[in-house]
Amino acid sequence: RLRFQTTQASKRAAGTRTPTGDVDPDAVRRLMDSLPVVPQVEPAMRRFARTSVNATGDVQLVPVGGGFSGAPVLRIVDASNRLLGVLKVFPSQEQFAMELSALARLGQVRIVGGRAVSARGVARTARRPGAAGLVVSTAARGSDVEGMMRDTGAAPTGPERIRMFRQLSAAVAGVGRTLAQLHTVPAGSGGPVGSAFMRRHLDDMIGRRGTLTGFRAELAAAGIDVTELQSRIDLLVARFRANPGGSALVHGDSHPGNYFYDPTSGVTIIDVTTLHFSIDAHGNPIGAPSRDVGVFSQQLAHYSVTLQLTRAEVAALQAVFRGAYAAAGGTGTTPAADAFFRARASLGWLMRAMSDLRASRRPGMPLTVDPAQVPHIDLAKQAFGL
Repeated sequence: RLRFQTTQASKRAAGTRTPTGDVDPDAVRRLMDSLPVVPQVEPAMRRFARTSVNATGDVQLVPVGGGFSGAPVLRIVDASNRLLGVLKVFPSQEQFAMELSALARLGQVRIVGGRAVSARGVARTARRPGAAGLVVSTAARGSDVEGMMRDTGAAPTGPERIRMFRQLSAAVAGVGRTLAQLHTVPAGSGGPVGSAFMRRHLDDMIGRRGTLTGFRAELAAAGIDVTELQSRIDLLVARFRANPGGSALVHGDSHPGNYFYDPTSGVTIIDVTTLHFSIDAHGNPIGAPSRDVGVFSQQLAHYSVTLQLTRAEVAALQAVFRGAYAAAGGTGTTPAADAFFRARASLGWLMRAMSDLRASRRPGMPLTVDPAQVPHIDLAKQAFGL
């Protein structure tokens, strides 16, 4: 019965899609009204999780990052601490519908050597209008790429680090191949990028451009002229608008923590909520593949700052990723779109650094950039050509 309910809910979630990649609120309401109720209390959620993953014994819910508190993401483990699945709590019904819609669409895409997690149980926490949505999904096999980067960075120079880096490279290549298939296999790939998809990202970049004026002093302390930075943003926006590439289904939040790698089964994609923005009402691709390719490549560099990978290792990983993507038939990206999304990824890191710098300011004292932020600032300068 639960499997049937999940299948039906997935179909209704697909019905929340719109021609612009947004969410139809009336369809979301109908989706929520159709779901069984599982109160957001530990005993009820444990029973729901156990049934969803078809566990034979008791299960525990282990929040990501702390003790049980109704946190958004909970690992489902058995008595031996074996991971059986993941329970996600969505306070936003819109995001709940987007996640389920994305999982349903990914289930129709055949990816050789890769896959996405799939839904195994769905519910709502109450009958009231503002109830949260619950999704139990399958467990991703292997290790997340971010964790592999951390382990490699922590290893001392020598044979063990070389071995770990070789395995990390295989994982990153796997991500490249998986994204290439995600971007090309679905019917309709390679058509025009949706105007609404482009507008969403262009408006975001233009909005951030305006915010930068308020960080003039902080940017100057980091060696960046705000007027010049804004000029570079204008150029990137114009070039992306003129050359967005071909359409594709895109993950939309492509960083090393959202891909798991297992040497036997390959890559598993997780946290796919934002993929909904790249699907039209008929399930056709409307996203720009550079949204994944440019961002993942740049996030490899930013994540490596704290995960202690060297510049040479980062450059090698970026080359492996792009080489694997191209070799697997990845198409639809353009230099203009790649540059736009690389810069957009770095802009987020830069603005966080500037916010931290402002927060640390002391009256009568000059602004001093935290040395830990300097590599992120340098990466942003490179991305914007400063």
